[in-house]
Amino acid sequence: MVNIWTTWCGFCVEEMPALAELYNNLPENVNTITICGDASDEPELTKEILDSVNAKFITLEGNKDLEKCLLDSVTAFPTTIFVDSKGNLVGTPQVGAPGGEDEIVEGYTKLINKALSKIGK
Repeated sequence: MVNIWTTWCGFCVEEMPALAELYNNLPENVNTITICGDASDEPELTKEILDSVNAKFITLEGNKDLEKCLLDSVTAFPTTIFVDSKGNLVGTPQVGAPGGEDEIVEGYTKLINKALSKIGK
């Protein structure tokens, strides 16, 4: 699961606690990383946001290569994509958090299970 967010996106920041909780409870064969599209412009704020939720997942900083191959095609934040172990897209991107504020972990868990079933896991 790859979650793409920015520091200026209120919804992105609001879902960070749920992403941290989700990451701590992922099945063994699943990983979550995030890409912060403006981390190079806002490194301190990015770190502050991630530290505030004790995020243990890897967060990549957007750069020219990521912009060209991925970020330029993102039309809204947050956007989450699911990829298999070879980097192939699985299913359709999730724009926004799935479900209401108290349902984000459950919503992402359902999406992860759906992606896993599509690849036979």
